Amino acid sequence: MSDKKIRQLTLKRYNIELASIQTEQAKTQTEVLKYLKKLDGSSLRQLSRLTGFTVNKIFKAWNKEPSPVSSRKFAKGRRGWRKARW
Repeated sequence: MSDKKIRQLTLKRYNIELASIQTEQAKTQTEVLKYLKKLDGSSLRQLSRLTGFTVNKIFKAWNKEPSPVSSRKFAKGRRGWRKARW
């Protein structure tokens, strides 16, 4: 799929320019990235180039749902999840 077509689809569906996606809220970013990855013919590298996000961030947004446990309050250690000691 061409870069132009991906930009048009994103603008039509979310009314967001891909170049300015980094200024949006994290929830919106994740939603747009998931939509883009589901498009046939789009690759991680192409989406990385268009959005300015790393390939790793796009991969994580597509494959993982946000964790229900806040990373600030809890940490995973050898014995599982426990309250963090800060």
